[in-house]
Amino acid sequence: MKTLLFSKHVLAGVMTAFLAGAMLISALLYSQSLLPSEIKGWAAPLITVWVVIGLTIGLVGKRYGNTLRRVFFSTLFGTGLSPFMIIPLMKFVVLPIGKLAEWLGLMDPATMPNEVATNLAMIAMIAIWLVVGLFIGTMLLFLPFKKPEQASIQTQVSEQSL
Repeated sequence: MKTLLFSKHVLAGVMTAFLAGAMLISALLYSQSLLPSEIKGWAAPLITVWVVIGLTIGLVGKRYGNTLRRVFFSTLFGTGLSPFMIIPLMKFVVLPIGKLAEWLGLMDPATMPNEVATNLAMIAMIAIWLVVGLFIGTMLLFLPFKKPEQASIQTQVSEQSL
């Protein structure tokens, strides 16, 4: 286990996930869609999610003998594409679960403070980023990519057999 944990694959996965996540957050800050004061509450959970995504993809990549390049791109796409799934999943999964909880009487939105609702939404979004990022990244590790064979090699082989 020690050789798996301290390998190039894990380091590449963690660094790639951290840099991809930091680039997404810096793009939001640069476009002024997110204020620097708003990111302070998200910083520690986001860094933890990025490290877990990179660590997991790196460990799986090392365990199954994938190349560093494959671990890099799997982590990059897993961390970079998963935020685009947050809004659809919040709308079609989390919101109906919240309405079901309200219908069952587990929570009352009328008496819930805004801070509690914001924190619940933030926890759900970070969890979606983690789950979807791990899913995309690990699935990309297992997809077979084969280079197409060149036509000239096939014609040479067929000519030699004649």
